[in-house]
Amino acid sequence: MLRFQGQEQFNQGGNIQEIKNSENSNYHGMNLVFTQRMHKGMSAQLNYTWSHSLDMGLYSTGGGFIVNPYNGKADYGNSNDDIRHRFVGNYVWDLPFFQSTSSRLLRTAAGGWTLSGIASIQTGNPVNVTISQDQANTGQGNQRPDRVGAIHTNCGNVIIACVNKSAFALPTLYTYGNSARNPFYGPGLVNFDTSLAKAFPIHEQVAFQFRMDAYNTFNHVNWAPPNGNFSGSTFGNITTTSTNMRVFEFMGRLTF
Repeated sequence: MLRFQGQEQFNQGGNIQEIKNSENSNYHGMNLVFTQRMHKGMSAQLNYTWSHSLDMGLYSTGGGFIVNPYNGKADYGNSNDDIRHRFVGNYVWDLPFFQSTSSRLLRTAAGGWTLSGIASIQTGNPVNVTISQDQANTGQGNQRPDRVGAIHTNCGNVIIACVNKSAFALPTLYTYGNSARNPFYGPGLVNFDTSLAKAFPIHEQVAFQFRMDAYNTFNHVNWAPPNGNFSGSTFGNITTTSTNMRVFEFMGRLTF
Protein backbone atom coordinates (compact mmCIF):
# COMPACT_ATOMS: atom_id res chain seq x y z
CA MET A 1 0.00 0.00 0.00
CA LEU A 2 1.40 3.38 -0.99
CA ARG A 3 0.66 6.77 0.45
CA PHE A 4 -0.27 9.95 -1.34
CA GLN A 5 -0.46 13.51 -0.15
CA GLY A 6 -3.38 15.58 -1.38
CA GLN A 7 -3.78 19.32 -1.24
CA GLU A 8 -6.98 21.34 -1.43
CA GLN A 9 -7.31 25.12 -1.50
CA PHE A 10 -10.25 27.15 -0.19
CA ASN A 11 -11.00 30.76 -1.09
CA GLN A 12 -11.47 31.80 2.54
CA GLY A 13 -8.44 30.05 3.96
CA GLY A 14 -5.12 28.42 3.30
CA ASN A 15 -4.17 24.97 2.09
CA ILE A 16 -5.34 21.83 3.83
CA GLN A 17 -3.13 18.80 3.40
CA GLU A 18 -4.45 15.28 3.63
CA ILE A 19 -2.45 12.05 3.91
CA LYS A 20 -4.13 8.74 3.11
CA ASN A 21 -3.12 5.12 2.69
CA SER A 22 -5.19 4.72 -0.46
CA GLU A 23 -2.82 4.45 -3.41
CA ASN A 24 -2.06 1.13 -5.03
CA SER A 25 0.47 -0.25 -7.47
CA ASN A 26 0.95 -3.43 -9.47
CA TYR A 27 3.99 -5.04 -11.02
CA HIS A 28 4.03 -7.99 -13.40
CA GLY A 29 7.31 -9.34 -14.68
CA MET A 30 9.24 -12.23 -16.11
CA ASN A 31 12.98 -12.69 -15.78
CA LEU A 32 15.22 -15.03 -17.76
CA VAL A 33 18.85 -15.59 -16.76
CA PHE A 34 21.60 -17.47 -18.60
CA THR A 35 24.89 -18.02 -16.77
CA GLN A 36 28.07 -19.33 -18.30
CA ARG A 37 30.68 -20.10 -15.68
CA MET A 38 34.32 -19.82 -16.62
CA HIS A 39 34.97 -22.23 -19.49
CA LYS A 40 37.96 -21.98 -21.80
CA GLY A 41 38.67 -18.52 -20.49
CA MET A 42 35.12 -17.20 -20.96
CA SER A 43 32.38 -16.43 -18.43
CA ALA A 44 29.14 -14.54 -19.05
CA GLN A 45 25.71 -13.79 -17.66
CA LEU A 46 22.72 -12.71 -19.77
CA ASN A 47 19.54 -11.28 -18.22
CA TYR A 48 16.26 -10.44 -19.93
CA THR A 49 13.30 -8.88 -18.11
CA TRP A 50 9.79 -8.24 -19.38
CA SER A 51 7.69 -6.20 -16.98
CA HIS A 52 4.77 -3.85 -16.62
CA SER A 53 4.54 -1.52 -13.65
CA LEU A 54 1.45 0.56 -12.82
CA ASP A 55 0.78 2.97 -9.97
CA MET A 56 -1.12 6.12 -9.06
CA GLY A 57 1.63 8.70 -9.23
CA LEU A 58 5.04 9.65 -7.97
CA TYR A 59 6.53 8.08 -4.88
CA SER A 60 4.33 10.45 -2.98
CA THR A 61 5.74 9.86 0.49
CA GLY A 62 8.31 12.29 -0.89
CA GLY A 63 5.65 14.91 -1.60
CA GLY A 64 3.87 13.87 -4.80
CA PHE A 65 0.37 15.03 -5.65
CA ILE A 66 -2.43 13.47 -7.65
CA VAL A 67 -4.11 15.73 -10.21
CA ASN A 68 -7.74 15.34 -9.21
CA PRO A 69 -8.21 14.97 -5.42
CA TYR A 70 -11.79 13.75 -6.03
CA ASN A 71 -10.76 10.95 -8.37
CA GLY A 72 -7.44 9.39 -7.44
CA LYS A 73 -8.03 6.47 -9.78
CA ALA A 74 -7.67 8.83 -12.75
CA ASP A 75 -3.94 8.92 -11.96
CA TYR A 76 -3.56 5.14 -12.09
CA GLY A 77 -1.39 4.32 -15.08
CA ASN A 78 2.05 3.35 -16.30
CA SER A 79 4.73 4.01 -13.69
CA ASN A 80 7.40 6.59 -14.44
CA ASP A 81 10.00 3.82 -14.47
CA ASP A 82 7.90 1.32 -16.45
CA ILE A 83 10.44 -0.26 -18.82
CA ARG A 84 8.74 -3.11 -20.67
CA HIS A 85 11.83 -4.87 -22.06
CA ARG A 86 15.36 -4.81 -20.66
CA PHE A 87 18.40 -6.89 -21.52
CA VAL A 88 21.67 -6.73 -19.57
CA GLY A 89 24.67 -8.91 -20.32
CA ASN A 90 28.16 -9.03 -18.90
CA TYR A 91 31.18 -11.11 -19.88
CA VAL A 92 34.86 -11.72 -19.08
CA TRP A 93 37.14 -13.25 -21.71
CA ASP A 94 40.76 -14.15 -21.11
CA LEU A 95 42.10 -13.68 -24.63
CA PRO A 96 44.00 -16.79 -25.76
CA PHE A 97 46.17 -15.05 -28.35
CA PHE A 98 49.98 -15.25 -28.15
CA GLN A 99 49.89 -17.32 -24.97
CA SER A 100 52.04 -20.15 -26.33
CA THR A 101 54.33 -18.25 -28.69
CA SER A 102 58.04 -18.90 -28.33
CA SER A 103 58.82 -15.20 -28.39
CA ARG A 104 58.98 -13.92 -24.84
CA LEU A 105 58.66 -10.31 -26.01
CA LEU A 106 55.53 -11.03 -28.03
CA ARG A 107 54.04 -13.17 -25.26
CA THR A 108 54.67 -10.45 -22.68
CA ALA A 109 53.39 -7.56 -24.80
CA ALA A 110 50.48 -9.15 -26.68
CA GLY A 111 49.48 -12.15 -24.54
CA GLY A 112 47.56 -12.32 -21.29
CA TRP A 113 44.97 -9.61 -22.03
CA THR A 114 41.45 -9.76 -20.57
CA LEU A 115 38.45 -8.35 -22.41
CA SER A 116 35.29 -7.63 -20.40
CA GLY A 117 32.17 -5.57 -20.79
CA ILE A 118 28.55 -4.82 -20.00
CA ALA A 119 25.78 -4.47 -22.59
CA SER A 120 22.45 -2.75 -21.78
CA ILE A 121 19.51 -2.69 -24.21
CA GLN A 122 16.06 -1.52 -23.17
CA THR A 123 12.85 0.12 -24.33
CA GLY A 124 12.04 3.69 -23.36
CA ASN A 125 10.45 5.30 -20.32
CA PRO A 126 6.88 6.60 -20.43
CA VAL A 127 6.17 10.27 -21.10
CA ASN A 128 3.53 12.16 -19.14
CA VAL A 129 1.60 14.73 -21.20
CA THR A 130 0.68 17.83 -19.20
CA ILE A 131 -0.75 21.30 -19.79
CA SER A 132 0.39 24.62 -18.35
CA GLN A 133 -3.12 26.06 -18.03
CA ASP A 134 -5.23 25.60 -14.91
CA GLN A 135 -8.28 24.46 -16.90
CA ALA A 136 -9.94 22.90 -13.85
CA ASN A 137 -9.53 26.21 -11.96
CA THR A 138 -8.28 24.44 -8.83
CA GLY A 139 -4.74 25.76 -8.53
CA GLN A 140 -3.37 22.25 -8.96
CA GLY A 141 -0.49 21.87 -11.41
CA ASN A 142 0.43 19.09 -13.83
CA GLN A 143 -3.09 18.77 -15.21
CA ARG A 144 -3.49 16.68 -18.37
CA PRO A 145 -5.16 17.34 -21.74
CA ASP A 146 -8.05 15.48 -23.32
CA ARG A 147 -7.25 12.45 -25.42
CA VAL A 148 -9.04 12.88 -28.76
CA GLY A 149 -7.24 10.48 -31.12
CA ALA A 150 -4.73 7.66 -31.53
CA ILE A 151 -1.14 8.39 -30.47
CA HIS A 152 1.53 7.77 -33.11
CA THR A 153 5.17 7.99 -32.09
CA ASN A 154 8.51 7.72 -33.85
CA CYS A 155 10.74 8.95 -31.06
CA GLY A 156 14.42 8.21 -31.59
CA ASN A 157 14.17 7.95 -35.36
CA VAL A 158 12.73 11.48 -35.32
CA ILE A 159 13.65 14.13 -32.74
CA ILE A 160 11.28 16.93 -33.82
CA ALA A 161 7.54 16.35 -33.29
CA CYS A 162 8.05 12.64 -32.73
CA VAL A 163 4.49 12.31 -31.41
CA ASN A 164 1.36 13.64 -33.11
CA LYS A 165 -0.02 16.63 -31.23
CA SER A 166 -3.45 16.11 -32.81
CA ALA A 167 -4.04 13.18 -30.46
CA PHE A 168 -4.63 15.67 -27.62
CA ALA A 169 -6.74 18.75 -27.03
CA LEU A 170 -7.14 21.37 -24.29
CA PRO A 171 -9.98 20.38 -21.91
CA THR A 172 -13.09 22.48 -21.55
CA LEU A 173 -12.79 25.14 -18.86
CA TYR A 174 -13.55 23.90 -15.33
CA THR A 175 -12.90 20.28 -16.27
CA TYR A 176 -10.03 17.84 -15.92
CA GLY A 177 -8.57 16.24 -19.05
CA ASN A 178 -9.34 12.59 -19.72
CA SER A 179 -5.88 11.60 -20.94
CA ALA A 180 -4.26 8.80 -18.99
CA ARG A 181 -1.03 9.36 -17.15
CA ASN A 182 2.15 8.43 -19.09
CA PRO A 183 0.27 7.56 -22.31
CA PHE A 184 3.25 6.92 -24.62
CA TYR A 185 6.92 5.93 -24.47
CA GLY A 186 10.14 7.68 -25.37
CA PRO A 187 13.12 6.20 -27.22
CA GLY A 188 14.97 3.18 -25.91
CA LEU A 189 18.59 2.78 -24.91
CA VAL A 190 21.49 0.78 -26.34
CA ASN A 191 24.80 0.98 -24.51
CA PHE A 192 27.99 -1.09 -24.47
CA ASP A 193 30.83 -0.50 -22.01
CA THR A 194 34.09 -2.36 -22.72
CA SER A 195 37.32 -2.87 -20.82
CA LEU A 196 40.70 -4.24 -21.90
CA ALA A 197 43.23 -4.98 -19.15
CA LYS A 198 46.53 -6.73 -18.55
CA ALA A 199 48.94 -7.18 -15.66
CA PHE A 200 52.67 -6.95 -16.52
CA PRO A 201 54.79 -8.78 -13.93
CA ILE A 202 57.87 -6.85 -12.79
CA HIS A 203 59.37 -8.78 -9.90
CA GLU A 204 57.89 -11.58 -7.78
CA GLN A 205 54.70 -9.98 -6.30
CA VAL A 206 55.20 -6.64 -8.02
CA ALA A 207 53.20 -5.97 -11.19
CA PHE A 208 52.00 -3.07 -13.29
CA GLN A 209 48.35 -3.23 -14.36
CA PHE A 210 47.18 -1.35 -17.44
CA ARG A 211 43.49 -0.89 -18.16
CA MET A 212 41.57 0.84 -20.94
CA ASP A 213 37.83 1.50 -20.58
CA ALA A 214 35.51 2.60 -23.37
CA TYR A 215 32.11 3.86 -22.20
CA ASN A 216 29.42 3.79 -24.91
CA THR A 217 31.92 1.84 -26.99
CA PHE A 218 30.05 2.11 -30.30
CA ASN A 219 29.23 5.80 -29.79
CA HIS A 220 25.51 5.11 -30.03
CA VAL A 221 23.21 8.13 -29.61
CA ASN A 222 20.65 7.48 -26.87
CA TRP A 223 17.99 10.16 -27.01
CA ALA A 224 16.21 11.40 -23.89
CA PRO A 225 12.39 11.41 -23.71
CA PRO A 226 10.63 14.19 -25.65
CA ASN A 227 9.05 17.26 -24.09
CA GLY A 228 5.62 16.30 -22.73
CA ASN A 229 4.25 19.84 -22.20
CA PHE A 230 1.28 19.97 -24.58
CA SER A 231 0.95 23.75 -24.11
CA GLY A 232 4.51 24.47 -25.24
CA SER A 233 5.81 25.00 -28.76
CA THR A 234 8.39 22.24 -28.30
CA PHE A 235 5.89 19.49 -27.42
CA GLY A 236 7.15 16.16 -28.77
CA ASN A 237 10.67 17.49 -29.42
CA ILE A 238 13.80 15.74 -28.14
CA THR A 239 16.49 18.21 -27.15
CA THR A 240 19.07 16.14 -25.27
CA THR A 241 20.53 12.67 -24.84
CA SER A 242 20.19 10.28 -21.92
CA THR A 243 23.83 9.09 -22.04
CA ASN A 244 27.14 10.65 -22.96
CA MET A 245 28.86 9.95 -26.23
CA ARG A 246 31.89 7.63 -26.25
CA VAL A 247 34.45 8.26 -23.53
CA PHE A 248 37.86 6.57 -23.19
CA GLU A 249 39.67 6.20 -19.89
CA PHE A 250 43.19 4.86 -19.37
CA MET A 251 44.51 3.68 -16.03
CA GLY A 252 47.83 2.41 -14.77
CA ARG A 253 48.33 0.85 -11.35
CA LEU A 254 51.32 -0.61 -9.57
CA THR A 255 50.47 -3.53 -7.30
CA PHE A 256 52.77 -5.10 -4.72
